[in-house]
Amino acid sequence: MGSFAGITLDKLLSILPFFILGIIILFLLRWQINILSLTDDEGKSLGVNVTLIRTLAIIGATLVVASIVSVTGLISFIGLIGPHIGRIIRKKNDFNTGIFSGIIGAIILIIADSLARNISSSEIPISILTTFIGAPYLAYLIVTKDRRL
Repeated sequence: MGSFAGITLDKLLSILPFFILGIIILFLLRWQINILSLTDDEGKSLGVNVTLIRTLAIIGATLVVASIVSVTGLISFIGLIGPHIGRIIRKKNDFNTGIFSGIIGAIILIIADSLARNISSSEIPISILTTFIGAPYLAYLIVTKDRRL
């Protein structure tokens, strides 16, 4: 279960190269990653090597996520809640929405961590609190998607 309690400077420094490498890869590919939302044929017609960009994007995302999860543990539903709220507020799906979604996810995570440390005498894992938000929100997304069809 995820927690920020065991994070030390040594742990952060040990993951820093992998995290920075992943962020650089994703930043350099940010425009091509938007094109991946199109079909493969449309992406190829725009001059993008879809297979290469998809592979590099997966490698970059894997480096970022794996480095963070290796230090904090699994914190559920933040990757679901942040992007959906960001898209709802901005009504776009571009690079700036990705940055905005990350900020929203960070705010939710800070609130959940503060609550986890203060609700009881011992620290509750953050995943328990994010699940209370994320599970109903996932159910809401499923129900509203079915209505739109």
